[in-house]
Amino acid sequence: MVQQAGSFELTSGLAVDHAQGRYQGLYGTLSGAARALAPGVLTLLCVNGGALGWIAVGGIFAAAGCVMPLAVRAGGVRQPDPDPVDVVSDGWCGR
Repeated sequence: MVQQAGSFELTSGLAVDHAQGRYQGLYGTLSGAARALAPGVLTLLCVNGGALGWIAVGGIFAAAGCVMPLAVRAGGVRQPDPDPVDVVSDGWCGR
C-alpha cells in the first residue's frame, strides 16, 4: 500500500494538470522496463556476483531509497486549485 501511495503521488500528485498523461505514460514505460530487466540484472549480480553482487544490490536499493525523497521534494508541492469544482452542485453525480 505504501508503494502504491508513492506511485500515485509521483504520477498524479506532482504532475501539472495538463501533463498528467505524460507523467503516467513515462512512469508506466519505465516501470515496465524495470520489470523486464530486473530478473536478468539480479541474476547476474546475485548469482554470478556472489557476496559482492549482493552488496551491490543492497547499495542500489539503499541509494534509490535515499534519492526518492529528494526527487519528490525537488518536484515541488502542488497547491490545490483555487476554485475546485463542486461535483454535487454542478450536476456530476447523475442529476
